[in-house]
Amino acid sequence: RGQIKACPLSTFSPLKYHVGHTELYTPARRCPAWVRMKAMLEDDLALKTKRGKKLLHGVLKGLRSQFRVVGLTEQFDRSMRLFDAALPGANFSMLSNQLGKVTHGSEAYHQEETAMTLMLRNDTRFQSLVRADLVIYREIEAMFSSQVRAYGVS
Repeated sequence: RGQIKACPLSTFSPLKYHVGHTELYTPARRCPAWVRMKAMLEDDLALKTKRGKKLLHGVLKGLRSQFRVVGLTEQFDRSMRLFDAALPGANFSMLSNQLGKVTHGSEAYHQEETAMTLMLRNDTRFQSLVRADLVIYREIEAMFSSQVRAYGVS
């Protein structure tokens, strides 16, 4: 697909250029490595290739077989209670209480995060790059909900 020298997403003020028949994007500034990796694997991550679909199937299968319990950052306290219930001898709830409210730092940049989220919802290229991520996340959410019910966690 050509060499990605910078961030491929339109959210980073791109200038389009072409390598062969492929349209790539060059931003005003460099982007994170995870975004560049997603761009290199774009067709696989957008689930447009057999290889991408096979990789996703393997990940989904592995989630159920390799993780006894999962947690969600946005449900941190509930996740800690689930870990306590599912993992004998664990005391994650006590740790959670000692830490207090966990926000993973997002309070400091909440406005920027909200603006970017709104912008990315309408960015079709970005949406295709995270398509596999969203499928995986939905599976983890389903696992979490099922585990919360199974262990009677409130």
